[in-house]
Amino acid sequence: MDESALNRGVHRLTLSDSTKRCLEALREAAGVDEGPIERHSARVFFIMERLATQASIRIDREVAACAALLHDIGLYEPAASARFYLRHGRDSAQEIIDAFSWSDERTRRCLDAIELHHRLRPQWNAGAEVELLRLADLVDASRGVVTLDLDRSWLRSLFRAIDRRGLQRELLRHSLRGAPCMTRGAIGILLNAPRRTVHP
Repeated sequence: MDESALNRGVHRLTLSDSTKRCLEALREAAGVDEGPIERHSARVFFIMERLATQASIRIDREVAACAALLHDIGLYEPAASARFYLRHGRDSAQEIIDAFSWSDERTRRCLDAIELHHRLRPQWNAGAEVELLRLADLVDASRGVVTLDLDRSWLRSLFRAIDRRGLQRELLRHSLRGAPCMTRGAIGILLNAPRRTVHP
């Protein structure tokens, strides 16, 4: 998700020291640069920003970027499963974020976003970044079937700029490895998907 990877198209992410460290951690866990999960994470971040702008919601961009980069890092834990991978992800992310000297509130929102991003119900009470990550992950994982009123031409341009190749294969590999109910959880999220971003 470094800037060179995003120069294709109009989508670019300026990396702070914190987001650079999160990117490094994801690459270390995945064992590959610019892999399917990294590109998925980049798209999720840009969708979060777009949803926030569309709904006139102010977000902490650095918290959002770090949460997006690390939200699936738990997949790479040796004992990852649908039951535990979100908790593994939170624990792995906390080890990284504790070095940033963030406030407790910023840290909490980032970690909650990672752990709660597969919840079936809205998570606005936990913070805008938490709910927007949940929604953005849904938009990208659904290949844009769920749009939340995002402009489809914008989504297509995002998918061209940061291609989707390998994502479904990567997610299926982790599902078959030891987390088959991840698929059932994803179906539940899709069935409960809202039609638009509704901020209370």
